[in-house]
Amino acid sequence: MEHSITVGAVYRLLDAIAPFETQESWDNSGLLVGSAEEPVRGIGTALEITAQVLEQAHRQGANLIVTHHPVIFHPAKAVLRGTPLWEAVHLGMNVICCHTPLDKADGGVNDTLAQRIGLWQPEKDASGFLRIGTVAHITAAELARSVREKLGAASVRLNGPDRTVRRAAVCSGAGADLMADARALGCDALITGDAGHHNFLDAEELGISLIAAGHYETERIIAPVLRERLAEAFPEVNVTLLEEDNPISAVE
Repeated sequence: MEHSITVGAVYRLLDAIAPFETQESWDNSGLLVGSAEEPVRGIGTALEITAQVLEQAHRQGANLIVTHHPVIFHPAKAVLRGTPLWEAVHLGMNVICCHTPLDKADGGVNDTLAQRIGLWQPEKDASGFLRIGTVAHITAAELARSVREKLGAASVRLNGPDRTVRRAAVCSGAGADLMADARALGCDALITGDAGHHNFLDAEELGISLIAAGHYETERIIAPVLRERLAEAFPEVNVTLLEEDNPISAVE
């Protein structure tokens, strides 16, 4: 059964929620595979396009997948059989990706992360990425344990575990570069996804605790929010949350 809803209609809704024109210069958000004119038979939401996600969407009869991570990020020099991009085209799948616009948008990734972690009265910084709020007067280690529990993370890394945290910032994904901004805004801790050795050294010099909870863990939380928003806007179309596994495993 075909519906009057087109891929373009879904794109326009997403553009209203998280305007594509607000994406960073290095980003690649938008309709990346398919046609705006194609009728939508079903929609799946996910963090990113993988073989697992494509197989589920195809099996469920969906022909549109909405993700956070772009299926094409760097210029593609080849599109080979078996790669997610080739499979998406081969299956006739349409793919809309909303990356940095959804990070910054009201009700987007970072608002969802702040809510999940329990920041009180979070506010947006000038960059649009950080959400800054207060927490109970707890140590960074206690905050990290709370973050691990609330995000279902296998492990969380941090520096300065004994530092008292009263004000904290969150930035999903790879937000360690915003540590100085968070510190300048009075934060005792920054919660993000990815962080390397030198990021933790920089955090110590700044006097801020950096809490790295995992890229997947801090961003996967937007997929069910997308499903809810799309299902509300297009009740005549089946919208499903596609299952996906964290590509990174932790060994206990």
